Amino acid sequence: MSFPKAVREEALVNSRRSCCVCHEFAGLYTNVHHIISEASGGSTDIDNAIVLCLRCHGEVGHYNPNHPIGNKYSPEELRRHKEKWCLHCERNPTKSLPTHPISISPNAFRLVAGKWQTKITLKVINRSDEILYDVAVKISVRVSGIEIKDIRIETQKREFELTHEISGYEFVGDVIRLNGKDSADLEACVLYIHSIEPREAVSFIVSNKSKKFPTPQHKQHAVISLLGFSEEPSEMLVQENQAAVKIQSYENWDVAGIEVIIFKKK
Repeated sequence: MSFPKAVREEALVNSRRSCCVCHEFAGLYTNVHHIISEASGGSTDIDNAIVLCLRCHGEVGHYNPNHPIGNKYSPEELRRHKEKWCLHCERNPTKSLPTHPISISPNAFRLVAGKWQTKITLKVINRSDEILYDVAVKISVRVSGIEIKDIRIETQKREFELTHEISGYEFVGDVIRLNGKDSADLEACVLYIHSIEPREAVSFIVSNKSKKFPTPQHKQHAVISLLGFSEEPSEMLVQENQAAVKIQSYENWDVAGIEVIIFKKK
């Protein structure tokens, strides 16, 4: 019997979809493994669940005691791997994973208004040798009094993709911004980047247009995290004078507004 859906989700979230043994980001290619098999009396609760990549799952589950080579993974060792890695993920919820194909910098920043108004450069870097699509980056505001619409995000110049002309206008779906509240009921926005080339760094200028002054006790006024990405391109649908871009939803949250780049063709 497999793990219940709630247990699988908790294990995947706790490990950030990374292998608890080798720490490789596995994404879709993860297995939630029974530390003690059900045949040996193992339970289907979270204490008996460990997230492994395909390679490590094969090594853990296919040791042949009749022809012993190397050292078998014991339940105690697997539990220690799990505890250490999940503790690291808990303490570093937004820090880029060591082998993750996407790096984000910075992971958090303070929101300052007035003379010393916040203005930072946000970089989203594809560290892999493949093109990555539908890269979703979330910025959540963790202090009261500042709405997500107060956070201005401008793209630095880059070659736009997913362009289609409609009635003299060009629809550009390279970067789409969704404003709203996330699953924790925090003011948040998500930037959907259609694609990032291998080893490319996409830069944004993030500034605070609010006149509110958050209390200095907060170490993190805003947190930046990666929601997900795809290895397949999104689809643009065009019919007469209408256009739409399909994007993946990586988190359930309330959307309050959508911004796209639209400009008139000269």
